[in-house]
Amino acid sequence: MSVLTKEELLQKSQEYAREHYHVLFETEKFGSLEFRQIIPKDLSTIGKLLKDSVDSATFVKNICYNLIVNPKISQDEFSSISDKELISIARQIVEKNENIKRYFDDPPDDLVYSHFQSAIKKYRDHWIEEFTNKMKKWIFPHVKIVNEIITKTVLPQMAILQKWVDQNQKLFENYFKAYQILENSLKKYHTTIDEANKILKKYKWFVSLSLPDSFFGAILEIESAGKNKKKRINNLFINYFSSNNFHNLGQLVESWKSHSLFKSRMRIFRACILTLQRAKKRDNPSNVIIPALIAQIDGIINDIVDSYGIQYDKQSRMWIDGKGNQSKKKEEAKKKLINSLNECSPLGEYLLLEILFQEAHRGQELIIPTTFSRHKILHGEYVHYGRKDNTIRAFLILDFLHYLEGI
Repeated sequence: MSVLTKEELLQKSQEYAREHYHVLFETEKFGSLEFRQIIPKDLSTIGKLLKDSVDSATFVKNICYNLIVNPKISQDEFSSISDKELISIARQIVEKNENIKRYFDDPPDDLVYSHFQSAIKKYRDHWIEEFTNKMKKWIFPHVKIVNEIITKTVLPQMAILQKWVDQNQKLFENYFKAYQILENSLKKYHTTIDEANKILKKYKWFVSLSLPDSFFGAILEIESAGKNKKKRINNLFINYFSSNNFHNLGQLVESWKSHSLFKSRMRIFRACILTLQRAKKRDNPSNVIIPALIAQIDGIINDIVDSYGIQYDKQSRMWIDGKGNQSKKKEEAKKKLINSLNECSPLGEYLLLEILFQEAHRGQELIIPTTFSRHKILHGEYVHYGRKDNTIRAFLILDFLHYLEGI
């Protein structure tokens, strides 16, 4: 068996990433079009289209246009695409995303538009339920209040309500059937994510909200079979962001430009992307990019801390922040503040606080071994940190900070 060269291995890895995450479609008018997957960041666009009550064909056309990676064409140009091609594109986009596919039952061509719109709506509703209800964190502590409302308000109206329920029994039956289906889907979804997150934590990674859901499935697939699992999982992230001359990484960075804490730093982030894109084969841009990004991570965290006003209270001898958290040490106060702002990514917080910012003393080994240590890198103790996986981790941590609630 012949041994593949480094270039051949890279090419095969990039082909694997594109096969798993992108749709490549040959059109008559525009030639080859490349579409990315639908990710949580697209929910606002989806919500606007649903709110505007556009017809299903317009909905599909708008969603597909929003997912185009290459080449750059105008929306007016894309609107002239034939129904036959648009239907095929929609089918392939669904096929690439397991979390949308579960709501799409392979309809005939004349129903693809309406089924696609329905499947996307259900996918969006799932995310809204996941990140807004916070059932276990919010509802249970308020059961007493809910019971009082039921006792004082609902029960006196029970006779009227019972009559209405009897008249609408079929509606309730259909509702509970739909709820059961959704509940079973959520359980399966949670199981996949929980299993993948255990693996990701072991290899010091996390899936940020800007990444496709299919990353979770790919992680489980790698862990279930084959050798060199750590390297393959590293390559999963590296290849996704570095393919097409770091196109996806560039898009990730550009999504931060309207954030108040990122605006003034965008020139630094863009310079890091350009450094990666212009690097020659023998260069190691990670050596200069990682310290620059860590400094910005540090700066953004300090800006967050300043905005919430962590103060030392002499009477209680505690550090107290603007959200009411109390801590004995200032560093502990920073961690509690980040934790209270973090609504959706425990692993992102773990990678930031327990890996990158873990306690480190000169000359001593880290409790959690890693080359990705803020203190060891910036104090010049580690000189072998310059790796692509650490560069991607730094960008993902910035994306995690970008999504913190209330900043």
